[in-house]
Amino acid sequence: MRADGQRNREAILKAAADVFARDGFVIALDRIAVEAGVGRATLYRNFSNRSVLALAVFEQNVSRFEQLAEKVPETPRGFRFMLDALAEDIAAHAALGQALAFTDSGDELGELRDRVVNVLDRFRSAGIDAGELRVDFCRDDIALLIDTLGLGLQPGAREQRARYVARMVELFCAGTTRR
Repeated sequence: MRADGQRNREAILKAAADVFARDGFVIALDRIAVEAGVGRATLYRNFSNRSVLALAVFEQNVSRFEQLAEKVPETPRGFRFMLDALAEDIAAHAALGQALAFTDSGDELGELRDRVVNVLDRFRSAGIDAGELRVDFCRDDIALLIDTLGLGLQPGAREQRARYVARMVELFCAGTTRR
């Protein structure tokens, strides 16, 4: 891809993440093109439809999450740090959950979700080995947490979403910490 094409694609992804978070998923895609500073044809040349665009934004978020995990020690504290990072990302991109509910790419979405679970599972294992997390805390519990955090988050005030997600993480951690 040429440099200008890559810049346009990145601008569209950033604008889509911002617009979805602020205004929800069911908006005119032209608004994303305007916010990205590109024409409608450029948007559709890069992303054939709303679902493809939502998946691309989600893939970008997952990639950032994986890169962050490479810098964090696999410890119980690392587990909490990564959960907090995930919660912050979910609060920042709440409408993406709406968007992903409308996508028709179940396999792709499942693969992206599994990548997040895989990251957190490494930290979970380290926490159990260190004796700080419950031994019955399993990989499926991580998937349940991810699904729970994503439910019911609507567009609107980011601060309110952030408080809600942070509280869910706090309760989850209290329930998985070994006493």
